[in-house]
Amino acid sequence: MKKTISTLSMIFMLSVSVIAQTNLKKSVGVIRPHNNKDCETFFKSFASFVNRQGYNGAAEYIASFGSKSFSSCFVVTGNDGRYYAITNRHAVEYADSVMVQFIEGRDTITYDGLQIAGVSEELDLAAVVLPSGINFTPLALQNSRVSDGDEVFTAGFPGVSDKPSWQFGKGIVSNSEFYNEALTNDINRSVIQHTAQIDAGSSGGPLLVKDGTDYKVAGVNTWKVSNRDGMNLSIRSNDIREFIATLGTARKESSGELPDIYNHLANSTKDNYHNLLPRLSYRYLFYMTLKEINSSFDNMPKDMRNDLESQMKIGHFTESLRLLAAYNAQRQMEENPLQCESITMNGNDEVILRGSNKEEVVFTWEKGAWRIVKIGKNASKRQVGRDASEIVGTGINGNIQGFTIQGTMLAPVTKNGSIGGGIGLGIMSRFTTYELLLEYFKLTGERKDPFGNSRSFVGNKLGIGVRFGGQIPIQVSPHITLVPNIKFRVGGEMPIKGEKGTYDSYDDDDFYLGFAPSGGINCMFKLATRKYLFLGASYEHKIMLIPGERNSMLNFGFIAINLGFVL
Repeated sequence: MKKTISTLSMIFMLSVSVIAQTNLKKSVGVIRPHNNKDCETFFKSFASFVNRQGYNGAAEYIASFGSKSFSSCFVVTGNDGRYYAITNRHAVEYADSVMVQFIEGRDTITYDGLQIAGVSEELDLAAVVLPSGINFTPLALQNSRVSDGDEVFTAGFPGVSDKPSWQFGKGIVSNSEFYNEALTNDINRSVIQHTAQIDAGSSGGPLLVKDGTDYKVAGVNTWKVSNRDGMNLSIRSNDIREFIATLGTARKESSGELPDIYNHLANSTKDNYHNLLPRLSYRYLFYMTLKEINSSFDNMPKDMRNDLESQMKIGHFTESLRLLAAYNAQRQMEENPLQCESITMNGNDEVILRGSNKEEVVFTWEKGAWRIVKIGKNASKRQVGRDASEIVGTGINGNIQGFTIQGTMLAPVTKNGSIGGGIGLGIMSRFTTYELLLEYFKLTGERKDPFGNSRSFVGNKLGIGVRFGGQIPIQVSPHITLVPNIKFRVGGEMPIKGEKGTYDSYDDDDFYLGFAPSGGINCMFKLATRKYLFLGASYEHKIMLIPGERNSMLNFGFIAINLGFVL
């Protein structure tokens, strides 16, 4: 009898669990962004630029960004009584509108053309307004905080063969107070670390805890740490609740208020460019030129660069680009102070503020706020297509840097000259190079003998020197870079065992000191990320002095053929 009751209880609990999971499919959905029309164009172009810099993995990710993608979401009830789909900001940040789908087996209910009600600038959260007049099945948020060891569940639609597929995972809270400022934009808030399964496409889905026969939301799944097993991170329910409270409360300022908003931003962002993020359009990046991107990255202060690199390390490539855009906008504000003289609207529902010296600021209403799209001289005329084409064209290859090893063949081109070869080790940065050289060659030519007679000579020399100079790495294709260079060498040449010549020749057994300017060009072929094979030619003219002999100086030149690697 007891065994029968136990079996019936188990069947009952299993049935309740299955019913609860079935109901979850009415609350957890798939979200598909309809990205801005310029998004895919820009990111494919920008991926080519990133690939040229050697970040192949990032380039592949960026190239796919803006194309068809999907994430997970779940339904909540807002403070205004409306239904919202909660997801991650990074899932919809470049979208003009979104599609939300609820999938149960082969049946799919689709709501398209939905608007983004708001995004959180502090945390990776976004909300989409669901249609009114429809009874959705919202999930309740948990009031209490989870503790280490608590059992948690994940629900969402990760991808299988590029299609969303329902997944329900189970795990525990492994760290209820995980802190990482890179994940929360330097805001001192903790997130939940757990072991319940999430995969690509799970982002934006709920982290759940059991409440009797129901589930409540303990967090929203946001990040999966790639180099750690079972290290998944979720934004906690209290932060979601605070975000939901802001939805529908923002007042849309009039266009006449925008000059004051801009001037306030210009003052508040002088010391902290993060203050600009809430007012910066996600499309601002699309209108930056290659020159501006390079300049912003090269001139970024160390603390800002650390912010950007920390985002890239955790896989937030698009967030790092937003930080780069915010820094650029900060610089544009400093360089183009605005004394607004006119306010106009264009055909794209954008508001243009114009100053007396052709400086312009373009605002657009986006994701619940007025945001800046463009800043600068004649900014309203900037086009994505023109600027994106600059990115895939030729330019400076900042990836040409590292240790170098090369071999050299020498051939004389003057009456006094060298035949031989050598090796070199060095360090190369984008625009400079430093080398340590060791050469062995036969020196031939004419010079005065100790009796004042002009005689031919033959000498075997071992040369040691250092060479430094400048270069310009000009990328002409994704795999080929031409590097013209000018260098200057100082060093000495010591005699090796002499070689007897003809009756009118003698051994040259003197020690030389001297210097040598040179110029040439290398052609670099990309082998892998930050690794290059190079082949080049240069002309070097040596001016050598013989210690102890007054007015004794040799001039000779040679062509050097170089073959080496940048590692």
